[in-house]
Amino acid sequence: MHIEQQSIFEYSGNYSSFEIQRATKLSQQQSMFGNQQLKIEHLQSFIDHFKAKASKAKQA
Repeated sequence: MHIEQQSIFEYSGNYSSFEIQRATKLSQQQSMFGNQQLKIEHLQSFIDHFKAKASKAKQA
């Protein structure tokens, strides 16, 4: 078991297996975070681009 950010995660196997599983999980979380940030930047750019034009404001 591993406690992280007030949550308990249970891993199967020995300590080496735990390290591999945890590293994989962290890598996936970082990748998902990066993708979310790109999407946020894209949406913010879209909003900023169209909010200045009254005729296009409904799209934003």
